[in-house]
Amino acid sequence: MRFTPELDLKTLNKFAVEELPTANGPADYALFVKGQLFGIVEAKKVTVNSQNVLEQAKRYARGVFAAAGEWNGFRAPFLYGSNGSLIWHLDTRPAKLVSRQLSDFHTPEALEERFTSDASAGTSYHEVDS
Repeated sequence: MRFTPELDLKTLNKFAVEELPTANGPADYALFVKGQLFGIVEAKKVTVNSQNVLEQAKRYARGVFAAAGEWNGFRAPFLYGSNGSLIWHLDTRPAKLVSRQLSDFHTPEALEERFTSDASAGTSYHEVDS
């Protein structure tokens, strides 16, 4: 679903909104579950390093208007950078920020579960050992 000014973000459940405006430019995708923004996804072509793309997702997450909260200066709890081949993920909630490579994006149910769980509780079953 592409962002429009008429779109009521609080009503979205299990939606990815394209080109969500932020104070720092539009995020490629914003992930909403039960009316809350849970994730920012920045996507680039396969020749771009996906871990570097995560830096752009961080910039957009600092400027989110429709925030579920704020963690370490970020206004979205989960960030993703992908080049279509690799996916890097950052949970912004712990004091120590560590990005991890994933084998797949989290489902809306997994995002909700992770959001309500303790951010320091460990790793996700979608992570890739590298």
